[in-house]
Amino acid sequence: MSEPTLREQLGSIIEGLKLLESKKQVLTFLEKLDALLAPLEGYGFAELSTLLEQAAEYQRTGVLPVAAAPKAKPRAAKPPAYDRDQALADMIALRDALQAQPHEFSAIDARKTALNKLSAADATWLGLQLGLSKAKTKAAAIDAVIAHLKHINQNHYLKADG
Repeated sequence: MSEPTLREQLGSIIEGLKLLESKKQVLTFLEKLDALLAPLEGYGFAELSTLLEQAAEYQRTGVLPVAAAPKAKPRAAKPPAYDRDQALADMIALRDALQAQPHEFSAIDARKTALNKLSAADATWLGLQLGLSKAKTKAAAIDAVIAHLKHINQNHYLKADG
């Protein structure tokens, strides 16, 4: 059951006053009030209260209040763009490819961009997984991985020449 509108409740009061044969002035006032509320047909007390508060705010400040936008849902945390397990798999695949066939050094250098997305801890972990010494900084760890891959690539060139 829905909440009765203000006009419905006012109409009930008017009918009650007619039955009680109250003073004609009160009845006339309520009938005029009912006529004034006709444009607000269907408004409940909550909606009318909000409308009157906005009207009072406008009268006081000259600014029409705007209802606040609903709060946005919190975003889910993005997964890392490039995690350490993916980086390890990529570096192992590249190492295996370099052992099978030499590549241009620029192809190895291009991997540095992806590795820079790793955290310092993950970059250090990656170097350790590839058998390198623990680096003191993220940049040193990434440089060591790239140098390691270039060394493998260079050794393949030397074997091909020899």
